Amino acid sequence: SIKPEPSTTEEPLQFEAEGAKQAIAKAQLALDAAKAAGALTDAPDDYRAAENLINQARSLLGQNKFNQVKTTAAQAEKRATDAQNAALANVNAVARRKASMNAKAAIDKAQMEIARAEGVNALEYAEDLFQRAKTTLEQANIALKAEQYDEALRLASQAESSAREAYAIAADVKEFGKDSAPMVLISAGEFLMGSDNWMKDEKPAHPVY
Repeated sequence: SIKPEPSTTEEPLQFEAEGAKQAIAKAQLALDAAKAAGALTDAPDDYRAAENLINQARSLLGQNKFNQVKTTAAQAEKRATDAQNAALANVNAVARRKASMNAKAAIDKAQMEIARAEGVNALEYAEDLFQRAKTTLEQANIALKAEQYDEALRLASQAESSAREAYAIAADVKEFGKDSAPMVLISAGEFLMGSDNWMKDEKPAHPVY
């Protein structure tokens, strides 16, 4: 008996159908990625357009219009990719705005600490730390202008720390003196300085104005 030869028309149709289905699957993956990136909120027009095109492609698949399916699915994939990119760009913009605000807040804090240190004469009593704080703050402002927000935040934190240390040292000196002896307020006018009864280098007691 002679076996019938397989149909030569069904194989190309199956091949075309598989290609069309794969095109729809790719578009759907792109749409899912766009949704995960927040495109429903940040790029709703592109997202909805891609969704509608995928539905059209599925309808055309049921009509065996495979070439149109591929074309429509490719359009859907592009719109979904556009939606994803727009959503990601918005996320990045939000993150950069937040980083900028954090850096500016850190710079403001450092500036306040420097002003506080200046108020207790830190330039005199803790010069190295005070100058380091000012220099580092200047570098932080340069980084901020260059939109290097992480670097600006790091430098501003260092400046704040140096200024705080300078303040602590200067405040201590101002309260207790350089030799840590308690300071006593002496009113204006003549007073007796030194002693004839204690250490040799305190003699003689003498009036000072």
